[in-house]
Amino acid sequence: MDTGIKSGTSATIYILLGIIALLLAGNAYLFLTRDDAKSNLITIREEKAFLRQELNKLKTELDKVNSLNLDLSAELRTRQAQLKEKITQLQEALQNNKLTARQLQQAKSEVVGLRNYVGAYLAEIGSLKKQKSKLLAENEDLRSKVDVEQQRNRELATRNVELTEKISEAALLETEKVHIITFYSRMDDGREYEDQTSRAIRANKLRIEFSFYPNQVAEEGEREIYFRIFDPNGKLLEAIGNGTPAFNDPNGESVACTAKTTIFYSRANPVYAVELPRENNLEKGLYNVHLFTSGRRIGEGKFSLR
Repeated sequence: MDTGIKSGTSATIYILLGIIALLLAGNAYLFLTRDDAKSNLITIREEKAFLRQELNKLKTELDKVNSLNLDLSAELRTRQAQLKEKITQLQEALQNNKLTARQLQQAKSEVVGLRNYVGAYLAEIGSLKKQKSKLLAENEDLRSKVDVEQQRNRELATRNVELTEKISEAALLETEKVHIITFYSRMDDGREYEDQTSRAIRANKLRIEFSFYPNQVAEEGEREIYFRIFDPNGKLLEAIGNGTPAFNDPNGESVACTAKTTIFYSRANPVYAVELPRENNLEKGLYNVHLFTSGRRIGEGKFSLR
């Protein structure tokens, strides 16, 4: 009897020990499983944070392209828009807290591919930037050369003006001799008779003879010669006949004259002469005769009447 009771007690003890062992094993499995799940959750969070960071970097790099002020082609602008759209889609996917491990792995693969694609795109943009910098440098060099040429042209133009002025000055005629003779002129039987005189009461005609210094620069051809004759009081003798001849001086001012004539200038340097009839109203004293052409004075002479 005692033996049977002991056998039953022992069996119960063994059963309880087995149950306890099972419970311990279950608790241990649950503990280990919970740690793995917690570890996996942490890993997923870290990977999502890393992917967000990568996407933000890619988006920043794409945004920098706009600050380069490059003239992008339509194809490059389209690619840029597509890349930004893909980045936005991945960012929205990572915001999904129900993202599975498989979806996370797929997102990682897409980010890697996107990084490579953005890298290729930025490399192309970099090449375009270098081309732009090269073109800017070439344009700057060309602009510098153009500035140099323009400055050289301005200097040449200035020198040409100076040379032209020097040639004009060199071509200006200058009288070598001016000789004035006064006459008493009368008509007899249709013929004119002249008597040289220095008496104011008789003189009614002037003959002005003049010649020029040799000038091989001055062109041969017609020249208008103007005469301004001043009486002993410094008064300009008025012109005889209709109208008063005049010329414009270098300042554009009109200058009245006593007379003018047209000659044919020749480098052979002949003596030119012009006769000016006057009325018998000349005063006694010293007269000054100034000769002009092309608006400039080219010589002078004097004569006296008594």
